[in-house]
Amino acid sequence: MPYIHTLNKNIWAHYIPPYQDELFTSWFFRLSQEHSVKSHSFGKYYFKNQQFWNRDVDNMPTDYLKKVIFDNSPLEYTTIDHLFLNNYQNWLFENHNPNGFTSGILPLGIAHRKRKHNGLLYCPICLKKKLITKNNGGY
Repeated sequence: MPYIHTLNKNIWAHYIPPYQDELFTSWFFRLSQEHSVKSHSFGKYYFKNQQFWNRDVDNMPTDYLKKVIFDNSPLEYTTIDHLFLNNYQNWLFENHNPNGFTSGILPLGIAHRKRKHNGLLYCPICLKKKLITKNNGGY
């Protein structure tokens, strides 16, 4: 990992910044592709204690997840917070409930590694315009 003197820390070798309004999971997959590794391997290597595959990390980010991002990227915590859905409280929804139902956010339907739903949903216009990595029309 390259050392950045102005930040006084190492960052991911193939770091790419998140797009404006991009959700964490989308950025995570782009980062793993930029590093030429599978997303599972990237997650296991850099986010050792974070569980991705059995929870909605866009809806329920942990402090550990945010710390790993902060430690390995030039992003500040305020920018990191913008990667998650709780940032949209009072704009898309009134009360964000990370452990239950939030009006305006469809659950992923993950229960004990079994998927009951299809995952992230996007509007057809966003897909047509290739805006699928942004959360401005997906929820």
